[in-house]
Amino acid sequence: GVRGEVTFYDYLSESTNFPGILESSELSEMDLVYAPFHVEPAQFVSDFCQANKIKIIFPINLAANFQQTNPYAFQLSTSKVNLAINLAHDLYELQNGEQLILVRSKIKADSLLEEVFISTYQSLTKIKGKAKIIKANTDNYKNFSKNRVKTWYVSFQSEKDNIIRMLRYTSELNHVKVFGLKEWLEHKEISSTISNVFKFNFESSTYFNYKSEGVIPLHKRYRSTYQADISKMACLG
Repeated sequence: GVRGEVTFYDYLSESTNFPGILESSELSEMDLVYAPFHVEPAQFVSDFCQANKIKIIFPINLAANFQQTNPYAFQLSTSKVNLAINLAHDLYELQNGEQLILVRSKIKADSLLEEVFISTYQSLTKIKGKAKIIKANTDNYKNFSKNRVKTWYVSFQSEKDNIIRMLRYTSELNHVKVFGLKEWLEHKEISSTISNVFKFNFESSTYFNYKSEGVIPLHKRYRSTYQADISKMACLG
């Protein structure tokens, strides 16, 4: 029963006066805005919507602090903060005698995810056998895997050299697992299909598996209705 009008703006077109649109009264009458896919114009539109108290939706995953500065902003994809919270819950449930090492970054922007992860994990019920988080840094984390105890390294680092150095070190250890960020795959040294020898785990809001318990009954209904296999995009939608 909801009716409305949708207006599209090609903000990258040379014929579109993008800053001029924001200065006109036309956009200020909107009830909801979907932000551009590019960060710089998205920031302009976000500032405009905040000033005019208009709700804005970001269709892409942005930096953790980007959304927090605007109370009218919503992120369509799961934020890194929520992924860090999910990781804390998952590691708590999966843990079975492993020691848990958080390798802290020296970059201030990474510390937000680290603090969220720590506070979430520490808020969970204290059960005997569930390891406490041992806080390490990029200089001393290797010391915790020398005792051959099963070890899980967790890191939210964004500095490429430190990430590759840690993955290169842990790839030679059979008793160690690494939990990091999906963004690490953006580095060709890590994601290359030819020379990639690195293994690590990460939380993904777009994870899809035909054999998972949630997908199987949905897939059956989809096949019955449309006579086709469900796609990842259809399932996530």
